[in-house]
Amino acid sequence: MASRPAVLLSLFLALYLLPAAAPAAPLFRDALAGSGPMSLDGVDPGAAAVLRKYYEASFGGAENWAKVQDFRFEGVLELPEGEFPFFGYLKKPDFSKVILYGEGTAQVTMAYDGADAWQIVPPARAATGMPAPVAADFVRDAPVGGLLLYPSLPGKRIEALGERKVGKFRCRDLRVTLPTGQQVTYAIDLETGLERQKTSTSAASGKVETLTHNRWEAYRGVVVLAESTMTVDGEAVFTSRIQHVEVNAGLEPGMFERPPDLVPGATAGMLDIEGPFQMPGLHLPARPPVADDWGAPSTDPDDPFKLRQPASSAQPGPNK
Repeated sequence: MASRPAVLLSLFLALYLLPAAAPAAPLFRDALAGSGPMSLDGVDPGAAAVLRKYYEASFGGAENWAKVQDFRFEGVLELPEGEFPFFGYLKKPDFSKVILYGEGTAQVTMAYDGADAWQIVPPARAATGMPAPVAADFVRDAPVGGLLLYPSLPGKRIEALGERKVGKFRCRDLRVTLPTGQQVTYAIDLETGLERQKTSTSAASGKVETLTHNRWEAYRGVVVLAESTMTVDGEAVFTSRIQHVEVNAGLEPGMFERPPDLVPGATAGMLDIEGPFQMPGLHLPARPPVADDWGAPSTDPDDPFKLRQPASSAQPGPNK
């Protein structure tokens, strides 16, 4: 029987919180020159119409998105065995790191620094390169903001497919084909412009993974997918819940790099940068005590988004 850490890893690979392109492909960041994150030059007109609304609803437009540099997440992964906490880190353009906590001091760490996809999976205590299929999945989803940004990237194609309902809501499917040949389909709500569902086939397992979003929250005008349920080949696997988000936390590129082997011992290889095992040389800004200026979630029973907007914001959100 597989160990609990191994089971947690196989499940968490499907979450793509943060939030993977094949390692042999040109680096994403190297292909960005001359491409705007929301430039629609050469994009299929049907897809472009949906994307315009999506960009405004999800990112507050290009000017607002340009002010955002990184994210720090705290949340829990709800499984039949219980709830397991995780931390997630994202930094533009495609730095990504996730730490999932199991029993005791067990941690599963997965990260990508823009060139190297690495992991620490118990019982191993040292960082190793991700297996190629795992890296293909993780790196594909590393670009911050998701794959619907940079629609004019060379070799990338976004197509508008048919309409369908996700639950009771009318959506238009947008299929993204990457230069690697990988495909991801997003269901975009036609009324609000927000993402309701994301579907892809895992290179690691060959199974169809569908992430359906249940709750959204807005931070600095950027919508975060705060609660999502994963199904694999139609079977519900887990629910992820984001409990805290920091925008522009001051994350440094070095925290995403593969660490050197640590001194052998009980905590060797542990990268608990938030807890008892501090990563040498890593300094994250302390979370300042600030007043909560976020309005309460909508209580309207017909409002499925429960999207929170800043109480001081004069801009109407998708609930308006």
